[in-house]
Amino acid sequence: MKDKDSTLWLLQHLGFVINWKKSFTSSPVHETPGFCNQFHRDEAFLATRENVPTNPGLQGPDLRKECLSENSFTIYWETSTMKAVFPAPLHYRHLQMLQVKEYNSVVLLNKECRSDHQWWIDQLSTWNGRLLISPALDLIITTDASLKDWEAECQRVHTRGLWTQEESLLCINALELRADFFALRAFSKNRKKLHIHLRMDNRTAVAYLLKMGGTRSRVLVGIAQDLWEYTLRKGISLTAEYLAGEMNHEADWQSRHFRDSSNWKLNPKVFQFIQEMPTSDSASPTEGSITLSQ
Repeated sequence: MKDKDSTLWLLQHLGFVINWKKSFTSSPVHETPGFCNQFHRDEAFLATRENVPTNPGLQGPDLRKECLSENSFTIYWETSTMKAVFPAPLHYRHLQMLQVKEYNSVVLLNKECRSDHQWWIDQLSTWNGRLLISPALDLIITTDASLKDWEAECQRVHTRGLWTQEESLLCINALELRADFFALRAFSKNRKKLHIHLRMDNRTAVAYLLKMGGTRSRVLVGIAQDLWEYTLRKGISLTAEYLAGEMNHEADWQSRHFRDSSNWKLNPKVFQFIQEMPTSDSASPTEGSITLSQ
């Protein structure tokens, strides 16, 4: 109570207008239309007919009733739930990509939207309730990517890889996000229920990761969804930040000085010499020498 009084006093003297009635409520549950905050559990949840049955004024829309139609849906319902349903953005990005002009419009659903639509029907009760405070940090992973390869560092341990021919055709934003995904899998391979903080020098990748996608690039949305689905399966809490390139010494240097010790080949001149060597049994094996180069 002392800390609360001090905070309210400070805010008032800084010029903020205090709502004294709400500030001094003794209830551990703060209720607003559509949402409830349970401060004793550090949790916000979507108010539905199941968890606030005695107060219809607080309840949000009846999701199952709105979902009776297989081909149309009100976009407002999904985009307003991210405060209480943690993976909500993963399941309304395709709706946003329909470029609806009116926020409360009813839209026709394509195949991807219908899949998200079904997720809300099946999974809302499972995911309703979002922690207001992040858990303690376990790992910090720093990543970097170039057009040829990627690199990551965590607790002075490095991991890296080359892009496949298909991956090398992606834009650098997509490569940076894929680097995050690969690094995340590498350092959490045999572990679950961690809080992992990612640091990277690409603002677009950070935005798509923190917002669980976006509306400008389907490729980036797909990578972000794969990454988050992996973390959700393993119970990983994920945060991220932008780290300027000049500050990203370890991962940046390693990615630009990549040497793959598994990719050896013969010196081209030696290979040509071998190709031109006579095949008769009388040929001396000491007529030439073979050296290896990388």
